[in-house]
Amino acid sequence: MVAQRPTWGTIDLRRVARSQVGDLALQANPEKIMADITAVRPQVNLAIMGKIDDGRDHVSAALSSILEEQNGVGASRADTDGARGTYPEFRTAVRDYLRFQVEEQASPTNPSTARADGVLLVLSALEDNTDRFKELVALARTIGAPAIVVYINKTDVLDDDGLVGLMEMELREILDKADYPGDTTPIIAGSALQAMSGDPANRDRILQLAQALDTTIPQRA
Repeated sequence: MVAQRPTWGTIDLRRVARSQVGDLALQANPEKIMADITAVRPQVNLAIMGKIDDGRDHVSAALSSILEEQNGVGASRADTDGARGTYPEFRTAVRDYLRFQVEEQASPTNPSTARADGVLLVLSALEDNTDRFKELVALARTIGAPAIVVYINKTDVLDDDGLVGLMEMELREILDKADYPGDTTPIIAGSALQAMSGDPANRDRILQLAQALDTTIPQRA
């Protein structure tokens, strides 16, 4: 079953606000906090592809935690019904994103993949990703995803920084061959774990990733 977005009419809004920003922040500026929580914002359904070992879940967690700190108000929890493969939402300055994991055997007729507005594809800088990237890009095309954003994770443990540049060139060629815009598809490299540990450069990479999602993934009409 596809996870349904919570309706505010059935939720104690002040309880949600306290859980997201804390009592002190709510008391200090209650009108702004409540307005942020109840604002009607565009929602984007984002398919996330990649292996756990590549840091897929770390990238998801980094997006949630860093954007929550950046924007002051956390995301609503869209996985409260226990839907398998659904992650909590995260909120950028202009959108709400609901993420869900896409397995390699996904079908375009499956409701959970048919709703994808775009794909976040997570790879590890430590792996030879050529064949796997081809498979995942083909899968994104199969499910009808109109746009892809790529995050190359684990760059903090690379011995040679030049390898990331070579990887990026190869990925762009693969995107071109799959009829995605290789020249303009955002490919961001960093370390999600370092970002969550407070490293400024890698936090910036996560913010760049969020901005790339906002500007690359189209808004469904």
